[in-house]
Amino acid sequence: MMEQECKQYLNQMVQHKQGFIRMADLIQLTFKILMKFTYGRDMTADELQELLDLRALVESLIGDTFSNPFVKFPLYKYMRTSTNRKLAQFEKRWLLFNKRRQERFAKGKFRDTSCVFYKLQQTLAKNPGALSEDEFEQTLEEASLANVDITCGAVAWLLFHVALHKDVQKNLTVEVKNSISRGLSEPLSLETLTKLDLLGKVVKELARKRPVMVISTPEYVTCPMVIGNFQSPPGVEVSVDNSAVNSNTGVWGDTETFNPRRFDDETPNMRKSLCRFGIGPRRCMGYRVADTFMKVLLVTLLENYSVALETDVTGDDDSVPVQKVGPFCFPCVDFKVQVAQKNVTS
Repeated sequence: MMEQECKQYLNQMVQHKQGFIRMADLIQLTFKILMKFTYGRDMTADELQELLDLRALVESLIGDTFSNPFVKFPLYKYMRTSTNRKLAQFEKRWLLFNKRRQERFAKGKFRDTSCVFYKLQQTLAKNPGALSEDEFEQTLEEASLANVDITCGAVAWLLFHVALHKDVQKNLTVEVKNSISRGLSEPLSLETLTKLDLLGKVVKELARKRPVMVISTPEYVTCPMVIGNFQSPPGVEVSVDNSAVNSNTGVWGDTETFNPRRFDDETPNMRKSLCRFGIGPRRCMGYRVADTFMKVLLVTLLENYSVALETDVTGDDDSVPVQKVGPFCFPCVDFKVQVAQKNVTS
């Protein structure tokens, strides 16, 4: 599904927009893929529009959460605030949307049996107590709506670095064209993606240079802990500075240069010091989907096209203006996709 959507998207950009890709276009592609991955490929235009409206509410609520220090306090949920009104509106519409999908599943009218929603319903049918209703709704929200901005941000920074560093793009194109040999109807497999060595290293270096969240979501310390030189009693909120961890010169050496080849000799310390979508069991639950989407889009692009920056950039990513969406940020740049020259192999 991802490969098909990416191909259609790139063809539309080239044929109808002269190859120009702007953030609004990239957000639309990311949204469409994540919704179909979660709810199935047979979604109607009305259903996608409903989810688009719900996403706007989620984006606003995420912004409120990170900008309003009072949201975290237990009493806040009882106050008459615009944030609580938006939350109530979202929860009501979100519940109704998923109830309609549940009814379709119960009537045996769900055609896409590979999507997240169908598999969750199968699990709950066999084990009704596996998830409460709230847990079910929250799981779907995090897998779909709450994952759009974080995934799109990662994809945008990936395209930025591949477009900026022409040597990296050239070597990636060679790897893609030399490694992928398939018929016209043969889909791109996870096994094939895993074998693309440089692609994996480029995605890792992108995560090191531009973690999707600079500061992790705060979590409460549940017992007395010593973190570095700090003693934290229970109840204290702790966040991880992902950017600082990923730019520790004691681990990474030259941290300013975008250098995927640093992972040619990856050490255990490097693996432990790479903050991507969080660390441990509380990492972003949609990180595998985001990781796969990034790779599928880049492979689909480099098989037939090249990508360049249409925005003047004087330095590396630190010199680029960004658009902040809650805790995430997108590069304020435009891209241009062009049909690639043939026979780019070695």
